[in-house]
Amino acid sequence: MQEIHKTTRQRNREIRNMVSDQSAITSIGKLEPNFDIFCLNKGHYSIINVIEAMLRQTGAADVIISTWTAADAEIAAAFNFLKNERINRLQWIVDRSFPTRQKKYYNSLINAFGESSVSMTNSHAKFVLISNDNWKIVIRTSMNL
Repeated sequence: MQEIHKTTRQRNREIRNMVSDQSAITSIGKLEPNFDIFCLNKGHYSIINVIEAMLRQTGAADVIISTWTAADAEIAAAFNFLKNERINRLQWIVDRSFPTRQKKYYNSLINAFGESSVSMTNSHAKFVLISNDNWKIVIRTSMNL
């Protein structure tokens, strides 16, 4: 069930709350400027699906992904976005433990995107920034990639 209401922060900003077992594309709906969208799902889609849903609407964009861990399928999907020019530039932020904790996945990340595309810090943060001339989107999530 979807609720829409005005926030007190700005009169032109809406928050959409949706608990969903639908796809990321359906849950997010049409992007509008100055919107906050809160989606909770039942594991029917992951953050890579949210990124894809956003890119379908924004067009090609620069993307920054911060994650504690990433698996081969999601790394491959992100690489395909870059290869298919849906992403102009992709930067990764991962926890310093990632290379030792998930060596195989870290190597996949480096092999696909190069060392200069990966920044490491002490972090458990999971977020995505998507930007181009028309959009500046922040995705905050509890999901790893």
